[in-house]
Amino acid sequence: MKKITALLLTGFTVAGISCSFMKSTFQEPKDEKRIIVVGSIAIDLFEYRNITKTYRSDVQVIIAGRYRKNGKVVHKNYWATTDDRGYFFLANVPEGDYALRGFRFQTVGPSFYLTVINPLKTEKDKFMVTRTAKLPDAAFVFKYPVINRIVNLRHNYFILDRGKTVHQRVYYRLENLRLVTGKTLVEPDVVSYFAGKYPRSAWFKK
Repeated sequence: MKKITALLLTGFTVAGISCSFMKSTFQEPKDEKRIIVVGSIAIDLFEYRNITKTYRSDVQVIIAGRYRKNGKVVHKNYWATTDDRGYFFLANVPEGDYALRGFRFQTVGPSFYLTVINPLKTEKDKFMVTRTAKLPDAAFVFKYPVINRIVNLRHNYFILDRGKTVHQRVYYRLENLRLVTGKTLVEPDVVSYFAGKYPRSAWFKK
């Protein structure tokens, strides 16, 4: 049985998760109070177990959300999965604040994953490789506001130095970004990518 990517998870243990997710199915807006979160990820793994490789496809992305329901603040974590170019989306979530909390991707063998998490408690918190820590519930750092029902988390480029140290850079668009493999990436801004991919979608009508 396949498992869906738009799975809502809160307070579970990261290590040992069975996450053979299928691709998300793009959804149109359910009502005017719902929004869409979009972004992209590219991960350069450098000299980890003799692996130097760029990962973009099938990365499992963790998105932290914060919104109000019945007068109370709700914190929840969501999963999404990247397409073959590293783009991801989370459609029809409540209007609120959303941020990239982390990701996990398969490296060696069918069951070995590297997981990277940011606690998002303060602006000084950084992304770190973790194996056994619980996924935090609450997040308090949200850099990108909702604009026209879209939260654009930008292009997120990560370097994992020997699978231990994590470096992050954020770009609005990618212009000849050089990777550890020697290749370069050229990508439009994230909203333009999805608007081009789904030209009739109500999400991207101005």
